[in-house]
Amino acid sequence: MVAESENGCDFCQPEKYTPEDVFGRLVGEHSITAANLAKYDVWSSLVIFNNHNPLKFTLKELSDYIDTSFAWFEAVNNHSPQFEFPFFVWNCLPRAGASQIHGHCQILMSKEPYARVKTLMETYQKYKKEYGADYFQDIYLVHHSMGLSAQHGDINFFASITPIKEKEVIIISPRNPSDDIMAKDTIFRVLRCFIDTLGVFSFNLSISIPPYYKKGGFPYIIRIVDRGSLLKSTADMGGMELYGSSVVADDPYKTVDALKSVF
Repeated sequence: MVAESENGCDFCQPEKYTPEDVFGRLVGEHSITAANLAKYDVWSSLVIFNNHNPLKFTLKELSDYIDTSFAWFEAVNNHSPQFEFPFFVWNCLPRAGASQIHGHCQILMSKEPYARVKTLMETYQKYKKEYGADYFQDIYLVHHSMGLSAQHGDINFFASITPIKEKEVIIISPRNPSDDIMAKDTIFRVLRCFIDTLGVFSFNLSISIPPYYKKGGFPYIIRIVDRGSLLKSTADMGGMELYGSSVVADDPYKTVDALKSVF
């Protein structure tokens, strides 16, 4: 499905054709960092995958993408301690917002959490204060009661009953995915199920991460959503999604059934 040639691809030779951060590049076994020319923020860089095709990756390769990203977060925080809110985004292929076919993800560090992450953090704290319970655990239990959830070890995940777009899956990890093979394996299996079973070739994946100065409490929230068929010329979002409400055609029960089959 990814047909663009590697010939002439800048990301296939990142050390030659991409800039580096002020502290240099971080080089993983299957990836390398590069400064972003079109920055979202002061600290806004890329992890460029060694593999040109973003849909071809093993657990080992995906683990390296995550490890390299988290090593960059640490490097930025060491260089500029006032930047303490990491954020990870993988836009896979142009339908999901990628400017390049070649596999890569966005890595950012900010002084304040980004708006949607901030809302999650505030909701988590407010819920804990008012009800003495874990907001994300209760959300998981609601989905569990409807048969829309599953577990992989102690990693909970579910097909959202209120998805932002098609097939949204939310993974809740109590630990840093970079330090936890179970979390990485869960992300890997969900992505491979999307690609190999559900026929999803363009997706967005984000990891909302606790701030560096706070350990424990707010979990790592991984969200994955389908961005539609590569064969369709129409966009998967319109005015209704922007200004009204999400329009979703997929059945979350079909999504979770497919996921359960790979766990």
